[in-house]
Amino acid sequence: MKKTLILIVLLLFTLAACSTPATESVTDLLPGNDEPVPTEVAATEEPASSEEPVATAPTTDETGVASDEAANEEVATCDNADIPAPTAGNVMIRFRNLSGTEIIGLWHDTSQSPALLTDYFQLEDREAYDQETFIDHEWLLRDEEGNTLQDYVASTEEKQCVTIYPHFEYEGEDGPENWAELSEHYETCNSGKEQSPIDLTNATMTDLENISFNYAETAVNIINNGHTIQVQVIEGSQIVINGETYSLIQFHFHAPSEHAVDSQGYPIEMHLVHRGANGNLAVVGVFIAEGAENTAFTPVWDQLPEEEIGIIATGATVHVADLLPTDKTVYRYSGSLTTPPCSENVIWSVMKNPVEMSAGQIAAFKSIIEGNNRPLQPLDAHALQLDETP
Repeated sequence: MKKTLILIVLLLFTLAACSTPATESVTDLLPGNDEPVPTEVAATEEPASSEEPVATAPTTDETGVASDEAANEEVATCDNADIPAPTAGNVMIRFRNLSGTEIIGLWHDTSQSPALLTDYFQLEDREAYDQETFIDHEWLLRDEEGNTLQDYVASTEEKQCVTIYPHFEYEGEDGPENWAELSEHYETCNSGKEQSPIDLTNATMTDLENISFNYAETAVNIINNGHTIQVQVIEGSQIVINGETYSLIQFHFHAPSEHAVDSQGYPIEMHLVHRGANGNLAVVGVFIAEGAENTAFTPVWDQLPEEEIGIIATGATVHVADLLPTDKTVYRYSGSLTTPPCSENVIWSVMKNPVEMSAGQIAAFKSIIEGNNRPLQPLDAHALQLDETP
């Protein structure tokens, strides 16, 4: 009888143990103020490979809709009410993947020397992911082929949303003639009636109100994003157009030029991109012709990055005002971004007079980036004006 009771007790204990769900032990991380805040670990995966030095990071829970489970459902929204509030970090960023491919989220850890790209998450197409981080932290979003789809620096807003769209090229099947086919969000590249760049010809002479330039010396925080070389994270520089103030947010370069004057292009064109308080954009274009060496560009040209490794804080500074021609007469028209999504209602002011660079300076840029110019677009609804006074 005792043996029978013992066997019954052992059997019941075994059944209870089998029915109890297993739990995985997770070590809580207590990041410092210079590290993004990981959420609870859901599973352990090997981080995706990267061409850059990559430190292993915790795998975190993903938020959103998996395309293989709900292909017809919409990806998580950018509604602030749907984005969780940060807990230990300063801000919460929702990354939404509409690129059509799996992407990798990399944190650019500039606190290390040399700076490291830390592999933080992988995100399938049409999924979304919430990441706690800190103000001014930089995140690179790349596809599986290593193309940088977006470089994002966290702003001061408590909740932020970043949508990642498909990679594009300047030639081949992903070139300008097919941009509209890459994503529904790029349709304006084909259907828009005020697309840029254009041939600046047959302009109407008009006495335009001169642009008021209030440019300060700025740090050379520079990046090669695969499409151009760009100086960004600019503070303290503005322009005023027709009484509206626009803050300079970045400037970058195209080789050869995107705009033309009477069908004549230039070796390089610089675009200074400004944003107004209402979100509208105003771009100032400056042609660069071959001529004398231009030392005003030296702080930038000495730092031209050959690789896509995120923003480089060079420690150098540049006087942005010195990059402009003395005579600031402009062509003016309402156009678009010259890269996807080709959004319109951009105020374009293209300087009539170029600045010069030496053949060596031009060659230095073209040895890294060349052919990043969108072809000229039809004039369509453009009303092109040329200021008749300096």
